[in-house]
Amino acid sequence: MVPGVKNSRADAPSSSATHRRFAVSRWTLFSDWFMNRFIQLGGITVIVAVFGILVFIGIQAWPLFGGAKVGAEQTTALSAPGGSLVGTDDSGRATFVAAPDGTVTFYDAKQKAFQTWRPDLPENVRITAQNLRPDGSGLVYGLNNGQAFTLALNFSTRRDENGNWLSQAAPEAGEPILVGLPEVPVTEISFAAGAEGKIFAAVQSPGTQRELRLTQVKERRSLMGRSRQEATEPLRLDQQLSAPLATVTLASNGNILLADTDGGIHAFFDREGEIVPRQPVFHPFPGRRIATLGLVFGDNSLVLVSENGENVIWALTPQHDAEGKVARVWQHTKTFPPLPGKTFRFARSPVNKAFLLASEQTASLRHSTTESVRWEDTLAFFPAAISFGPHYA
Repeated sequence: MVPGVKNSRADAPSSSATHRRFAVSRWTLFSDWFMNRFIQLGGITVIVAVFGILVFIGIQAWPLFGGAKVGAEQTTALSAPGGSLVGTDDSGRATFVAAPDGTVTFYDAKQKAFQTWRPDLPENVRITAQNLRPDGSGLVYGLNNGQAFTLALNFSTRRDENGNWLSQAAPEAGEPILVGLPEVPVTEISFAAGAEGKIFAAVQSPGTQRELRLTQVKERRSLMGRSRQEATEPLRLDQQLSAPLATVTLASNGNILLADTDGGIHAFFDREGEIVPRQPVFHPFPGRRIATLGLVFGDNSLVLVSENGENVIWALTPQHDAEGKVARVWQHTKTFPPLPGKTFRFARSPVNKAFLLASEQTASLRHSTTESVRWEDTLAFFPAAISFGPHYA
């Protein structure tokens, strides 16, 4: 041994000390094992979750690639006097029947009457005409004194103590407005409301002929925020027809469509407060009369049915005039299979471009966009009035 030189072999730690120094505790080994398994399980869970999401999306999307299935789920009879109108709320949970005297009865999903509304009219004033608003949100009434008023139904839904959905109505009648000749009964009434105001179309018979007058109502607001309604003088419009008036249809976008007894359609529109013709009279069914007509959701497509059951759609389409300017005119765009029968009724969907036609023995659900018949069946009764709810499967 050399003095001053350390013996490295003698000074080195023993093997047992080295083992203790680098020994791993059981808790560390268990933690490593647990974290490895946890990470593996987490990865598998993420893969399964993503796969599950893909499966769920596939299940939800698969029906979109198939055809729609439409069928009657339930048939329930409601008693109503002749001349009544029927309708539903925007949730499809309530039905209402409007009697000719103005009484409106509301029924729940089990067809149990839960509410009734009656008009509060002055003495010697009575209802002589009624009609549904185009969007199904209410009614419009014509009176024997040449006036008319609207009724907003104001539906709402709530849950009862058992958690079941219930529909409620809060009917609100508007102020009567003169829409024709004073003290002359209104025999037919139509109404439409849009961004530019409201339009009433009233038919009266002061003599031997039926006369049509249009009344526009604008809402004005003062600097204090108070609103008031200003009605124009009723405009005589039937004098511009080439044949006697047959029926009237109004649109929320200011379009006015009149059918005459020769099968012609006269189209007018509101141009900055002035009622002007949109185009010359057109005949969708040459040589045949119009049995019924109505506008589908959006008010840009007109459904027409002839007296022989022929069914077509004319839509507002842009067209260049002689000066090169673009103008929208009504043109034939769709043709549907004819419907058997002689008397036809029309109802439109409040949420899409589907519509319902009914004759003496047949009901037919059709869609204007796809030009298809979604459902058609023979009826065991004569449909005196029809309505289209917001949902169908």
